[in-house]
Amino acid sequence: MKEDGRKLSKEQQVGARRRTMLLLGKGWHEREIAEAVGVHERTVRQWK
Repeated sequence: MKEDGRKLSKEQQVGARRRTMLLLGKGWHEREIAEAVGVHERTVRQWK
């Protein structure tokens, strides 16, 4: 289930952003990352 990134706690946001950056570095696509992290694809783009 996709969550609004703004509704995550600060700790959860930091973890999700960290994981997003790691997956981007591994060449994952934004859509794949959004599904893996549980946030909207737009959130992934904003975190880049």
